[in-house]
Amino acid sequence: CIKFLGMELSIYNRTFAKAENVANRFQGSIVKDLTSLEHIDVVVGTVPATAGFQLPDDLVARCKPIVLDAAYRPRNTKLILQADAAGCKTFVGVQMLIEQGLAQFERWTGQTAPRDVIERNVYEYYDRSDPGKK
Repeated sequence: CIKFLGMELSIYNRTFAKAENVANRFQGSIVKDLTSLEHIDVVVGTVPATAGFQLPDDLVARCKPIVLDAAYRPRNTKLILQADAAGCKTFVGVQMLIEQGLAQFERWTGQTAPRDVIERNVYEYYDRSDPGKK
């Protein structure tokens, strides 16, 4: 995926062994310290929002990466809020869920997915099922 776009894949994980496993599986390199990165174009966060993960502020401000965070709740994680504040383009977990669903619908059915219907229903359910609103 990233390799097909001609990009370098760098893996950071709180646990070195896990980073090593992912890097080997996807032919990436391991980053031990995020402050050592000179440049980043895209960040994909895959940790629970409760981890409170953020990037080094100077890296975000300097590089303005595209940031995707797969966590669904809260919609705006600390990583997303940090990236938004720095003027980065961001994609929240529920947006990623919708895009995956649209692609799967089209792949399985061979038909164009009804984006407006799917988005409306997903967001209505997402908002209605928010445990913080009860």
